[in-house]
Amino acid sequence: MPKAASLYLIRGVAYAQLAQYDQAEKDFVDAAQLEPDQPHSVVAMSMLYSDRNQPDKEKALLTKQLAITPKDSVTNYLLADLIIRGGVQPGQPAFQEAKGYLATSLATKPDSAEAQVLMGHLLEQENNISDAVGHYGKAIELEPDNRSALDRQFILLRRLHRNDEAAQTLQHLKSVLNNEIEQERKSFPARTSAAPQGQP
Repeated sequence: MPKAASLYLIRGVAYAQLAQYDQAEKDFVDAAQLEPDQPHSVVAMSMLYSDRNQPDKEKALLTKQLAITPKDSVTNYLLADLIIRGGVQPGQPAFQEAKGYLATSLATKPDSAEAQVLMGHLLEQENNISDAVGHYGKAIELEPDNRSALDRQFILLRRLHRNDEAAQTLQHLKSVLNNEIEQERKSFPARTSAAPQGQP
């Protein structure tokens, strides 16, 4: 099956896991050429470039893909996240560019908790606290145990003096943390309190 893009994608992921990055990149390129309208291989290659700290290559790749699939939610999200990780600030053209990509991502896929949280961060940077709380709230509706959204929502609700809601969010966050601690405790082998025979 020499023209099965999914097989190249799977093998590319395997090469990446083995740290054979050149082979992985070649397979991702082949997959993208076979199915240019499907961004899956581009997303995988973007993550590969991210892991290798090659932001210029990652941005060029994602920008090229957007020319083919301009409304793809994942590609728009990854490009917005890449720009934001570059340290842009409100008022800069790149900040608005990232915000536009993220808005497109959310318009296509509003049920992405990650995109909702990222939009909350951008609005928070612009001091648009009320709208930021709204996006964090949507993220929590989608993923009730999303700690990032819960953390920020609690802090911003306190800033808005919405103390009753903040208290509820804090209680929710405590419950999530307690559940995580309990799960970590269960993941360790049970320890017996009795010492082996013949030892004190």
